[in-house]
Amino acid sequence: MLWVNREIEAEQVRVESPDLTAAIIRLHERRALVVSVYIPGGDWQALRDACNKLNTVVKDARRRAGTVVDVVLAGDLNQHDQLWGGEDVTLVRLID
Repeated sequence: MLWVNREIEAEQVRVESPDLTAAIIRLHERRALVVSVYIPGGDWQALRDACNKLNTVVKDARRRAGTVVDVVLAGDLNQHDQLWGGEDVTLVRLID
């Protein structure tokens, strides 16, 4: 889900995924593609799929706009690392 203030000019972007929601917002002379993404933890295929869909959404938005489109990506990446208050420590973090 993506909430946009009603005072901001925005247009929802169609994404063929229940785990990605996107909108183009217009701020004066700028446009930004805002994307909310959910990726289940430990599901590498879901991560690859989300990245591929995100790439398509960004390219399509920039092509349609015909101008520079900034990208803001936010989401729930479902990481339960101790850094975020979880109990898990990833192997990569053990090396740090």
